Amino acid sequence: MRPYSRVYASVNLDAAAENMRAMRESLPPGTAMMGVVKADGYGHGAVPIAKTIDRYAAGYGTATRHHKAYFGSGAGACVAV
Repeated sequence: MRPYSRVYASVNLDAAAENMRAMRESLPPGTAMMGVVKADGYGHGAVPIAKTIDRYAAGYGTATRHHKAYFGSGAGACVAV
């Protein structure tokens, strides 16, 4: 992560994983959950977040600075829409 002079945010990956686990456990059986990752806004670390939530989500979506959306699965497939 690169430092920013005007803003600071600390992202706790353990808390993100626990939140995803708790949300998944609260879903009815057979219901899948999709993770969403915004592009690396403010240097929060989109890749570490995506890797952290990947084991809990059936798929994921992300937006980029080019205003495209990408959707994929834990298998690594990614499709621009």
